[in-house]
Parts: sequence; C-alpha cells; structure tokens
Amino acid sequence: MNFSWFTEAMQQQQWDVIIQIDSNKPSVDKWLELWNPRLLVRYSLESNCPFKHTLILSLKPALAKECVQTHLLNSLGIPASPNGFQFPSTESDKRAFTQLYPELFQHPFVCIHMENPAVQTWPMCYYTMIAYLLADHGYSLVFIANEEQQTSILEICQHIESPTFSFLRENLCWSNLAYLINQSSLVIGDDTDMAQLAVHLDVPSVWLSTRGHQLQFHESRSKSVHILKESQPIKEVIHEISTLLHLNQENFW
Repeated sequence: MNFSWFTEAMQQQQWDVIIQIDSNKPSVDKWLELWNPRLLVRYSLESNCPFKHTLILSLKPALAKECVQTHLLNSLGIPASPNGFQFPSTESDKRAFTQLYPELFQHPFVCIHMENPAVQTWPMCYYTMIAYLLADHGYSLVFIANEEQQTSILEICQHIESPTFSFLRENLCWSNLAYLINQSSLVIGDDTDMAQLAVHLDVPSVWLSTRGHQLQFHESRSKSVHILKESQPIKEVIHEISTLLHLNQENFW
C-alpha cells in the first residue's frame, strides 16, 4: 500500500481521538500526528490497567468491560466512574455552532433525527404535527439528517414560524454531535447510535424501535427515555413528547 495515499485517506476521516495502546513504549509515535486527530494519546496497559489479565477473565464480562472503559476515559483526561458516562466536548465544539448559528441557542430547541430509512416511513404529516406542537410552545427545531431528507425538511419548515436549523449528519463529528444533543431539551429519532449517545448524556428522548431489538440503557435513566414502536399512533407519540417536556396538549387536537 502507498503510504502517502494511506495517510491522506486517514486525514480525510477527521478523527476525534486516536489512541495508541501499548505496553512498553515511552511516548506516542510521532507518525500518528500525520493523521491530524483532534486528540492523540497513549494508553499504557501496564500502568493503567487496574488488575491483571487473569482477573479480567474471572469477572463478569460486562463488569470487566466497564472497568477498562472507565480507566481508559480517565487516562484521556475525561473524569469517569463505573456508574456514569461522560463524552468529551470542548470549546471548539461550542464555537462550531455559535459562530455560524448565533441564534441557535437563543431559544430552547429539540433535535429531530431523520436519517434512518425506517423513520422515513412515517407520513410527513407526523413530523409536521410534532413541529407544530413544539413551535407552539416556543421551541426551535434542529433537524439532523442526510442529503436525501433536506427537501422534506424544507417542506416541514414551511408550515411553522419557529426558528429551524438543519445539519447534515456527515458534517458533524461525534464531539460536535454530543455538544448539540447535550444542549437540547429533547431528542426524537430512531434507536441508532445517536440514541445511545443521547441516553448516556441523560437527555430526555423519544425513540422509535425500528430494528427489532430493545434499546439498552442504565435503569437509572429509564424515566427520561421513552421507546415507541414505529407503527404507534401519532397521538401516542405526541403524548410521550408532551410528557417529557411538560407541555399542555389540551387545545392541540
């Protein structure tokens, strides 16, 4: 493989974090800097692992994984404990939005994720009704989708006066996305990796179950997460959204 071509391909990935995991090297390999990660760190198994490999085998798999993840996060400078999850967001993530969209944070907003094809089977009137409900209560709307959904988003936005914003998922790195979700009042979408991120950030969420499996999350967060079936009536969806945001829906229907 041509090294120059490989390096260029790695640079285009725009990595948030590159971790060099080893047992005996004193520092990070300089050539990894050529990949231009936002954060480059070394993680030493010998100095950071809190137990021997033989002990990992005797632990419950979930516990062993959680312990390793906790120590890995702490080694990156991200305070973490076995009972929680913290995703790194920086001032640059905040500036990525405030410099281009200063009005974004002037009102509370709700994120709507429309990327998954299964969610696209919803009638457009479902999204429009949700948009009406949120706009009537003073919320801005932030759509996260891909290029194919932009026409539909414009159609929804024509029916409401509330400020609306649309971001292409492919243009948001994970730390950007984490900051945006963390600032939102509610996230609506399908049970993808974005759902996991919202749950771990403890942001109230309404998720459509589109993949035939149960979304897994810590039981302490169950009150802020509502999981619905894709075929659920829109009235039930509106009810779940209203419950999480404490909205009055008496005059909505």
